[in-house]
Amino acid sequence: MVQPVLIKRYANRRLYDTGRSAYITLDDLAGDLASGRRVKVVDAKTGDDLTRRTMVQVLLTDAHAFKLDFLPEDFLQTVIEIEDKSLMRLFGHYLGMSLSSFAVAQKAMKENLDLMRRMAPNPAELLGGLTRLLKPKGGEKPPEGEG
Repeated sequence: MVQPVLIKRYANRRLYDTGRSAYITLDDLAGDLASGRRVKVVDAKTGDDLTRRTMVQVLLTDAHAFKLDFLPEDFLQTVIEIEDKSLMRLFGHYLGMSLSSFAVAQKAMKENLDLMRRMAPNPAELLGGLTRLLKPKGGEKPPEGEG
């Protein structure tokens, strides 16, 4: 697994990307995250991990706020309601497991789609191939009740 790039957050809310040796904006960070770049955001003075908090700030920017519409209200309500730390950890673990399952399913779907594209580069070709496979051979009659 690739080590995340360290981003230092200063008291004035400026973000310093240690990988690039440059200051970046939340929009820059959003683009990095969207491209799959892993980051760890820390408070420059205390070293506290601010990664999650900063990711939420990215979601609240105008360019990404629409993504929050995909979160069910029940989920948001649950996150707000949970006060017990052990219940929060359990809920976080449950979410992590759900995301892992989703990632596995997403990967399998991508692999299947890639395989289909290699087998038949366009949908018409695929449908034509399926039609030929399903068509009765020669003078065979379709089974009773089919045709």
